[in-house]
Amino acid sequence: TAVLRIAGIWWKAEGATRERGERRRTNAGAGSPARQRLQGTARRRHGGARSGSGAMAFLGGLVSSFSWSQLHRLCEAGEVEAVRRHVKREPYEVKLCRRGQLPIHRAAKNGHAAVLEVLAEAGSPLDATDRDGRTPAFRLAQEGHVECLGEFLALRALYPQLCKEKGLEVQAGGHGTVLHMLAARTHRRGEAKQHITSMMRLLLSAGLAAAVPAGPSRATPLHVLAGAALDVRDVKGEEC
Repeated sequence: TAVLRIAGIWWKAEGATRERGERRRTNAGAGSPARQRLQGTARRRHGGARSGSGAMAFLGGLVSSFSWSQLHRLCEAGEVEAVRRHVKREPYEVKLCRRGQLPIHRAAKNGHAAVLEVLAEAGSPLDATDRDGRTPAFRLAQEGHVECLGEFLALRALYPQLCKEKGLEVQAGGHGTVLHMLAARTHRRGEAKQHITSMMRLLLSAGLAAAVPAGPSRATPLHVLAGAALDVRDVKGEEC
């Protein structure tokens, strides 16, 4: 009898222990308030990380879409034959890089006349502006590529369908037109001054008006020349 009594007590204690264990597992599965708070925090953190990863992936794709294409790099390097093969293999499309530039802007910056001709044949717009409002003609003049500028202006005459109306008069931010920019540089001496006046003559011969106002002061290139104390006859090649 005593043995049975002891066995009953033990069994009850064991049953109570089993019940406590089951309740603990049930609470763990359903989530106690503290556990639920921890799990919610973890979900928010992981969810935020996933959202952040998605945002970074989106931004990465966006940056990639505006990065230099293979054609940008080929035009930058002046690889004429590679550019020719590229535009034959893939139809030319207007693809901007992170600076808002087309491949033709990169070719103009470095004065690659042959590349400019290939791009014009492929249908590249000749008066497209970059993020700063600069056209290929503006870039050529800005970098001092006199001969290349002359050849590019001849391309504009050859492919008028690729040019904007009054495309040479486009104003680039605080620079005004390309003539304003060149006129502001006429204080330079020697060969640099000769190059500037040569480029201004080329642009005037191509039809760019010398009296286009720009900026809040509405100054024309002639005003800028007067401020630079340069005889206008040096630019126009004639008395005026």
